[in-house]
Amino acid sequence: MGKRENVAIIVNGFKAVPPLSDDVMLQSLYEGGVPFSELRTVFNDIVKEKGLRLTSKERKIKTVELMEGVTEIKDADAVLKHVTILQDKLKVTSTKAMGSLRTWAKDAGIDLPKTPRTSKPRKVGFSGHNKNILDFLLENREADKKAVVAFCHEQKIPEAYATQAMNIVHFSKVWSGEIEPEVEAEETAEA
Repeated sequence: MGKRENVAIIVNGFKAVPPLSDDVMLQSLYEGGVPFSELRTVFNDIVKEKGLRLTSKERKIKTVELMEGVTEIKDADAVLKHVTILQDKLKVTSTKAMGSLRTWAKDAGIDLPKTPRTSKPRKVGFSGHNKNILDFLLENREADKKAVVAFCHEQKIPEAYATQAMNIVHFSKVWSGEIEPEVEAEETAEA
């Protein structure tokens, strides 16, 4: 994949509703052929070049402008309301918006009330190449390693993922009791 395709991945990721996370865009770049060691550099260069994200200084200035006229924040609901507004106007995550609000409040000498922490549900399952291969195996339960390797070649997935997927399948079968674990027999040397 060339630079044009990489730019399209990132620009479309920012334009998506809701915007894609950095991790999703980085994974798309990696799957598109960008070497792992260069992912962040390529991503950051494109974001900066296209002006897709504010710098911390720009974010701080814009937060001050958006919070102009606010002299106090009374309760946790008001904090969350301001975070949502900042998140929308600054085009950042809620965590970054909260950080911007805290920085503004500290500089303005305003005490923020405590907000209750909310936990996000954990993402469960596989992603990327592993997900694609395991989905193939779910549809083709009798597939052997040769079929998985062929699928990987067809999808331009590195062959090492085939071995990993087959190991996952084997472990799952042992775990569920479908097969017995393979135990290497000790060799006995006759004297």
